[in-house]
Amino acid sequence: MNVRKSKELAGHAGPIYALFPGRSEGHVLTASGDKFIAEWNLDEGVASPFSVKLEEAVFSGYFHEEKQLLLAGTASGNLHVIDLQAKKELRNLAVHKKGVFAIIHIPQENWFIIGGGDGFISVWDDAQFELIRHFKVSDFKIRSLSLVDEQLAVTSGDGFIRIFDLPWLNEQNAINAHEGGAYCAVKHPNKPVLISGGKDAHLRFWHLDDFSEIRNIPAHNFGIYQIKFSPDGTKALSASRDKTLKLWNSEDFGLIERIERPKYPAHTHSINSILWLDNNQFVSAGDDRKIKVWNIDESLESRD
Repeated sequence: MNVRKSKELAGHAGPIYALFPGRSEGHVLTASGDKFIAEWNLDEGVASPFSVKLEEAVFSGYFHEEKQLLLAGTASGNLHVIDLQAKKELRNLAVHKKGVFAIIHIPQENWFIIGGGDGFISVWDDAQFELIRHFKVSDFKIRSLSLVDEQLAVTSGDGFIRIFDLPWLNEQNAINAHEGGAYCAVKHPNKPVLISGGKDAHLRFWHLDDFSEIRNIPAHNFGIYQIKFSPDGTKALSASRDKTLKLWNSEDFGLIERIERPKYPAHTHSINSILWLDNNQFVSAGDDRKIKVWNIDESLESRD
């Protein structure tokens, strides 16, 4: 198995904090410290004409295809809701007192859940964007939100992963997971296991029956910002502040490839976000303001 960079796109004037699916196939959206959300045509390797300029750095974003809504979470804690068909902003929701770092849609409840740098979670109905719940989770920033079966996993800067039931949002478990901060947590697609990454640069594996730790991999040199599984669940990626991407076999989490300089034309600064396009293609972006598209050729042996 081999990895190669197929495209590199540039245009942002600030760090890229978030990558998320674009308005059509072959397109991605990026949220940046330069106050823009931009769209990129990956097939042609160019920026799309579409972009949205806000008044401050954008930390997070979400595109709701069915409703044609773009959500943007900013550095001050505001959530902007933009109707792309009408080409106008519907709402500017000022609930969080610090940056919005995480946005997740819960379709079965018709909710958007937002995680703020103030340690609060806010819950909004996805039609009128009326506030349903607003409550404190931690004294530290909320870093990520993810679904774990019928529950919600919340990571925060105090190092804990907290598990809430749905739809009641009662706290079920609190896992003291990562010293210095828990940055991300995702459910394994094929196993009853939650995998987390944090400031300690470790990947930690938790059994969903009792959330006991069953494995620990010292995976990176600095904090792990994201973990993402390929659509077919056979591979996983981790992205780190250490400028490195790691590609893993999701069955046993054996390392397939370490993507870093000088072996690869990789990132020169922290990698903040990753996105799978299909089972053998993914995108990465970070503080170097670059968007890189990577292809996996499974017919070739690893370069190691």
